Amino acid sequence: DYETAMMPGMFGANIAHGGATVAVAVKSKKPKMKQLAGSTAFTAVLGITEPALYGVTLKLKTPLLAAMIGGSIEALFCGLTQVKAYAMGSTGLASIAMFIVGGIAFQAQVFCHFPLTPSSLWQKLDFWQ
Repeated sequence: DYETAMMPGMFGANIAHGGATVAVAVKSKKPKMKQLAGSTAFTAVLGITEPALYGVTLKLKTPLLAAMIGGSIEALFCGLTQVKAYAMGSTGLASIAMFIVGGIAFQAQVFCHFPLTPSSLWQKLDFWQ
């Protein structure tokens, strides 16, 4: 199974927010804003965008608009190229393996759901031998 709508779109939105906050960290003249944007950019690229959204981009509005445009372009690209997420998780740079068929995330999803199969299936599989 795979998912084509939310996970690829959220991945692009998180990366776009990270990029917008990196731009703020580089271009800002205020040391406090540089520090805040630099630390929140790291978390945004890893998938946690709330500090970047509420601490940086929402205050300055232009980086928020840039992140929205960048995320929209990425979502359009993912839709046109039919990007599929084969696992569920936080969408960030560290979880890019969820978009790879047969990747580590796909294998982890299979083995996490494997114990939920009926015990009769376990008996038919020679898994332990």
